[in-house]
Amino acid sequence: MAPPSAKCDLYGTRARTETSYSVWEIELALDYSVYTEVNPLGDLSDRLDILVETEQFLIGSEVKVDAVLGDQQLERYTGALAQRAKDSHEKPRLIFLGPKAPLKAHSNIPISTWRDVVGAVRLAVGENRLARELISHFGSYAEDF
Repeated sequence: MAPPSAKCDLYGTRARTETSYSVWEIELALDYSVYTEVNPLGDLSDRLDILVETEQFLIGSEVKVDAVLGDQQLERYTGALAQRAKDSHEKPRLIFLGPKAPLKAHSNIPISTWRDVVGAVRLAVGENRLARELISHFGSYAEDF
């Protein structure tokens, strides 16, 4: 049976039906592993904050709160992910999350700020009062980054 297709609007919002699931929902339903503070190539350099491995994808995430990016850090991480994915035939992806976008543009790396996260989570929790209250506290904290 072929996997269901995702139906998204311009903003990536899905209209849910029984047969509309995103590629990520399908991947995560199959199986995945999450690692923290991991070296993609097993050496002592280039430690990613979060690594998610699915059947088809190898997703690294570099998360910054108070620290700045090191020299060529995102480029090194992209290369390390590509090298590791080459052996497993997974598609490598790197995501950056920080208080603001890096000064140097990285066209192939999705960039999110903590404000983006707060907005997305607030949208996702909808009308759940407890969730909204918890997210509001987190949002107040994260908006100061």
